[in-house]
Amino acid sequence: WSGNGAATCAACPSQTSSPEGSDEVTDCTCLVGYTAASDGLQCSACGVGTFKGAVGTAACETCPANSESGPGSALCLCSAGFTGNDGGLCTPCAVGEYKAAVGSGSCTACPLH
Repeated sequence: WSGNGAATCAACPSQTSSPEGSDEVTDCTCLVGYTAASDGLQCSACGVGTFKGAVGTAACETCPANSESGPGSALCLCSAGFTGNDGGLCTPCAVGEYKAAVGSGSCTACPLH
């Protein structure tokens, strides 16, 4: 951004970005996964178990049931033992199936003994 007729542009605060031609620090908005009290301020990462999928100062949201996230996440991932699309509904693996990893992977049939 570049304000007050400055000849050079200034960097936006940490974890923010602004569109081309910005002329106010308030044009700097939080990246996805980050939030602040208002535009133009340094943004903080959403905490573990929360996410924010849009730019701006909106609050971070709690992950839905059976999903999780790390700090600064734009979406939540299905927990181990649950399957579904990233950021979507996570359903439990069926009886006789398992999924050891976090994410959108499929459940796998348990081995026969």
